[in-house]
Amino acid sequence: MAALTWTVDELCTSISVGLQNVFPEEIWLRGQIVGLTRSQAGHLYFDLIEPEATNRKANSKMSIVAFKGQLNGIESVLKKLGNLTLEDGIEVRIRGRVSYYAPQGRIQFIMSAVDPQYTLGHLAAERDQVLRTLASEGLLELNKSLTLPLLPLRIGLITSDGSAAYNDFTNELLTSRYPFQIFLVDARVQGSEAESAIVNALKTIAHAEIDVIAVVRGGGAKTDLLAFDLESVARAVANCPIPVFAGIGHEIDRSITDEVAHTSVKTPTACAVTLIEQVSNFEIFLDRLSSSIANKAQQRLARANETLENSGSQIAKARTVIHSQDVRLAEFSTDLTRFSNRALEQARKRVQAAADLQRAFHPLQVLRRGFSITRDQNGLILMDEAPPGTQIITETFGATISSQVITSSRKETQ
Repeated sequence: MAALTWTVDELCTSISVGLQNVFPEEIWLRGQIVGLTRSQAGHLYFDLIEPEATNRKANSKMSIVAFKGQLNGIESVLKKLGNLTLEDGIEVRIRGRVSYYAPQGRIQFIMSAVDPQYTLGHLAAERDQVLRTLASEGLLELNKSLTLPLLPLRIGLITSDGSAAYNDFTNELLTSRYPFQIFLVDARVQGSEAESAIVNALKTIAHAEIDVIAVVRGGGAKTDLLAFDLESVARAVANCPIPVFAGIGHEIDRSITDEVAHTSVKTPTACAVTLIEQVSNFEIFLDRLSSSIANKAQQRLARANETLENSGSQIAKARTVIHSQDVRLAEFSTDLTRFSNRALEQARKRVQAAADLQRAFHPLQVLRRGFSITRDQNGLILMDEAPPGTQIITETFGATISSQVITSSRKETQ
């Protein structure tokens, strides 16, 4: 008996019928999106894999297609119920039917609906787990503990070059009256490349001579901002040695990057405004400091002037006292001179009288009256008898006479 030989059409038809029999109705399928693309016709294509296969080669995957007609409704539901978009890396629960596409010889899943709450739940659970891990390691406060420079004028900027976020941020700074310098590191902030781009940008810019780093991105769906909830990005921000400002355009939820950054604001523009305010506050501080210094200088000058005036008053009083003392001193000097002259005159008279008395009793005056003085050969005045033969000298008023004693006798006195 000859073996049955199938035609290609027969086999493809059988596979298609078989799949319809096994999956007669739509089913729900969950997994992680990879390789998402959109065709020019507006159809969406991606593969769905097991989540645990993210970091290794996937063993199983299913090709997914969402045709334009149904895709509009799917994206509307995602936006309305969770502000989500279909992006690489997110986990989804989708509804559709299994189909065999004969022209390409492959099975595919034709998507008709999505469960936004499933994706939101997984994103929230992953976010909470990352936050708990970072908190246990003390990383939520690490970058916040860095001291912000008083004058942050050199700004490292991480964003997509030429994007709306870039223009909003730079225009705000450059139109201010302060001399900001901006050092840009161009980085994708959305999509599958965003994670490595942001981490590498932080490592690169941390070596530049800058005061702060600004990571900014415009608004978007939750899934557009997935990169800012990734643990690797959060760790790079937390461990950055320079204060990081996050200006990520979302108004409701905070990303994990917001939680670990030094300062977090809602938009790129608000981020720039915050930096401008920091510089303005420093300017105000300098103005107040200058005013304080000027006031203290004026107070000290006033006290010095007051002291000078008091000193002048004291000097004037001293001059008055000195003048009064000078007058009294002059009067005392006059009295002293008068009394001194009188005392000197009296002393002079007493000296003159004593001199007159001395002259009156001077030996010459006695000799002048006829008396004489006799001395022995030793010059001693003879007051008593002298032995015979003694050489004597007699002094009269007009002469000195030498002689020799012949006889000498004591005179009787009464």
